[in-house]
Amino acid sequence: NGGTLFLDEVGNLTYETQVQLLRALQERRIRRVGSTREIPVDIRLVTATNENLEAAIVRGSFRADLFHRINEFTLRMPELREMRGDILLFADFFLDQANRELGKHIVGFDAEAVAALTRCEWPGNLRQLKNAVKSATLLASGDYITCRELPAEVTAATPAARSFRCA
Repeated sequence: NGGTLFLDEVGNLTYETQVQLLRALQERRIRRVGSTREIPVDIRLVTATNENLEAAIVRGSFRADLFHRINEFTLRMPELREMRGDILLFADFFLDQANRELGKHIVGFDAEAVAALTRCEWPGNLRQLKNAVKSATLLASGDYITCRELPAEVTAATPAARSFRCA
C-alpha cells in the first residue's frame, strides 16, 4: 500500500485477469485469494509490454477500458534493431557481466562476430542479446568470441546475416 506495482507483459494477461485488474484499479480495493474481506490499496501502477495494445484491442484480446485506465503516460522503448549503433555497447556490457559471473576473461568479439551481432534482427531484443553473449562467453576458449560460439540464430537470423559466412 502506497508503493509501486510493476506488471511486466501486461498485454499477455488473460481476459479474466484484465477484468480483475480493472476492478482493483477502479475500486482501489483488492480481495486476497480465499478471503471475503476487501483491503483498500493505494498504488502507482507501472506496466510494460511488447504487444501493440491498440491492435490487441481491435483483435479483442485486450480490454479497451483497461487500456485507457493504464495508458496515462507511454514511454516507447525502441527495439534493438532500431539502435544498431548501440548493439556493440550492449554486447560489451553483457560480456563484462558474463565474465564476472562465469569467472572468465574474454576480451571482446572478433571482426566476424561483430558483423554478425550488428546484422542480427534481435527479435528478442536485449534479453536475446544478453543470452547470446552469455552463452558465447561460456563456450569461448580464446581471448575473443567468434561466430563459432554465437548461437546459430544470431549468425543466420536475417537475409543479411545468412549471406555472411563465419569462418
